[in-house]
Amino acid sequence: MRHLRSAFLSSGLVMFCALWADALRGADTPLACVDELAFPVFRKATAYYLPAEARVSVKLGPVHGEQSVTLDPPDTPVRLDLMEAFATKTRYSPSCKGKTLIFLVRYLVEGEPTMFPAWEVRFRVPNEVLVVTHPIIGGVN
Repeated sequence: MRHLRSAFLSSGLVMFCALWADALRGADTPLACVDELAFPVFRKATAYYLPAEARVSVKLGPVHGEQSVTLDPPDTPVRLDLMEAFATKTRYSPSCKGKTLIFLVRYLVEGEPTMFPAWEVRFRVPNEVLVVTHPIIGGVN
């Protein structure tokens, strides 16, 4: 019975994600052009530069899989994380060739202090990605 319940929950989650993705395809959000989004990560070394914010522009090329990514500011301390997520790992829809997608990515520190980095990623419609961590006890933030 436990496996059956797990399978039901898994299929329900897949169905929800598919319906959500279909709904976003018609929406005015950059996610409408994303087939698979790799969220930026939080690295321990990143904590020295928090909070941080960057505007990520993704220009989708005429050939599927070709895109150029620019950051504003270009020298943001989270540049490597953002380039890895948006230029290398994220997969964009071939139906959006030629479009420019804009994401605002904010790295924040909030909540109760913890011994180790505990982070999560949130998405706010239409285009904001929040990478949130707690203050680190004995850390720099």
